[in-house]
This record gives sequence, C-alpha cells and structure tokens, in this order.
Amino acid sequence: AGAALIGGGTSSGAGGPVCSASGPEICVDLVGTPAIVAPSGDTDHYVNYVAHIANDGSQSATHTGADIDLSGGLVLDSVTSSGGTCSLTAHPTCTLGKLAGGADAIVEFTARVPTTEGTGKATLTVNFDERASDGPTPDPKQDTVIVDEDTTVKIPDGSAATFVPEGASVSL
Repeated sequence: AGAALIGGGTSSGAGGPVCSASGPEICVDLVGTPAIVAPSGDTDHYVNYVAHIANDGSQSATHTGADIDLSGGLVLDSVTSSGGTCSLTAHPTCTLGKLAGGADAIVEFTARVPTTEGTGKATLTVNFDERASDGPTPDPKQDTVIVDEDTTVKIPDGSAATFVPEGASVSL
C-alpha cells in the first residue's frame, strides 16, 4: 500500500493508516482481500476492499467525501458506506457528510479483476473541510488524504494452468 498526502499529512507507517497533518485528524486505511487473486475467466473473480476513515481528533470535518479510482483492469462492481450515500458511476464517490471528532465511517467496495495477469490498484481519495461554513466544493482550505492498495492478479502456482506451457492447448 502507498500514500500521497495533499494539504499536509503524514504516514503512520507501512500498511497502517495515513493521517492528515492539519485541521481535523482524519486517518484512512485501505485493505483489499485477497491480495493475490486469479484472473477472471469463465467465472468472474473479485477483490473486496474496506476503507476505515476515522476522525482521531476533536475537531469536526465537514463535507467529507471519498472518491474511488481503479486501475490495472479492475472494474468497480459495488460500493457502500456506513453513513451517507455512494454512487456507482463513471466517477464513483461516497458523500459521507460531517465526521465529528472521534467518529468514523466505513467504505466498502468490490472490484472484478481482469482476464489477464498483472497488478490492479485501488485508490481512495478522502477530502474534507475544516470549517462548517466551507462549501462542499474544493477550496484552499480543503484537505485530502490519498491511500492505495495493490492487488496481484496471477494464476496460482500449482494450478492446472501453470503446468501447460504458454501458447499450448490441452484437450480432455
């Protein structure tokens, strides 16, 4: 997993949550399971992602939102959140609203994996405002925390597919 921080932020360690450095202390963690999955074929295969978004400070965050971006052939299948609403559109997003100090929200989404081997990446961008009077559109006071999770798409070692040389075919 990796992290990028906009509006000032720090990472609390590899694999752990990423937290904002200014304003409300918003910490975000993203985990995808399984970490290694077989490519989709006759049967579709999926990765389930769970993001935990916590306000670990005492200051409320307003207009909190979470945007989902998938790459590497991953295709979003579903998205839900523990509060607010989510849209399954070309630009999937969850509108979480106000996140009071000590409160948290969960965003869960499922992605179908591609038919080819490679690396898929899920990126979650959480944005929020520091003041209640701020509007829901991005402004100079808006903070952003970005986390991502890689998923390896490969044929499992020891499966029948790994015993057939590439380009060969088998008839049963």
